[in-house]
Amino acid sequence: MTTTGETVSQAIRNLSTQASHRLFLSHTHVVVIGREAAEKGIYRFIDFFARDPEPRPNIRVLIAEKEAKEIMRHPSGVESIPALGLYRAVQTAALNALAPDITLQDAKIRLASETTELVVPLTKLYVEEGIDGEKKTRVDVAGTAVFRGDKMVGTLNKKETRGLHWILDKVKTGIIVIEHAGGKQSLEIVKAKSKITPEIRDNELVVKIKLDVNTILGDQQCVKILTEPDEIALLEEKQTAEIRTEITGAVKKAQELKADIFGFGDEFHRKYPEQWKKLEQHWVELFPAIKIELEIKSDIKGTGAIREPIYRLR
Repeated sequence: MTTTGETVSQAIRNLSTQASHRLFLSHTHVVVIGREAAEKGIYRFIDFFARDPEPRPNIRVLIAEKEAKEIMRHPSGVESIPALGLYRAVQTAALNALAPDITLQDAKIRLASETTELVVPLTKLYVEEGIDGEKKTRVDVAGTAVFRGDKMVGTLNKKETRGLHWILDKVKTGIIVIEHAGGKQSLEIVKAKSKITPEIRDNELVVKIKLDVNTILGDQQCVKILTEPDEIALLEEKQTAEIRTEITGAVKKAQELKADIFGFGDEFHRKYPEQWKKLEQHWVELFPAIKIELEIKSDIKGTGAIREPIYRLR
């Protein structure tokens, strides 16, 4: 069912007159906002759900690449109810570091912050061809909408999104694909831990990011034995380079958008409370000039159930 109103409250009251039952907002799973509306500001939509006592704080907030109504017309995954599909798709995407998992409570906290900007998962439509040859429109949750204040100012792609997750210590699992030995090799993330340390050196703002990543060989597309020490060392070197690329990509995009989505300002506030009184006033201008130092330790801990490829060239 659809309805319109000059405000969210009015639209919901208008909808209740069309329904045969009273709307029970505690059953709300997702709030989807179209990109054009998000670029004008999402506070006017979020306020109702934060103010009304019925909606739960774990409602997921999403941004549609185009119009929100188009997202709600199509199923996501195997769920027949679009809202349930989106709710679970966001959690799965976040688990694989493809999108942030932002609840209504998270959105409220970030919107209230003086420095840490809001990020929201991005959802869009795509067309797939089924095994019966029939084309169907599906919903994909991947990427990140970046805000400054309550207005959307840009996006992060999948790699930049994982770069954001690396920094925020939110990478749980996922696949790192690297080119090696004439093919693409998959490295499955099994453990990742990061730590942010802010420093002020000679009036320069520096953020040190220390990252420890463990992976296993998920699959290989070459017939070379990759378990030899020299090969493992090369794989680890390329894995480290890929992680570095993802992190620097995320930082570069955020600094271009002048949006501190990492919470660096909060880190400086905690460590340098006195200096922060002066930094806070100019944080939007200072954030793009922050120097990032990366210390990445990435190890390949295993190769699965086999050590050598099951097929060798004859």
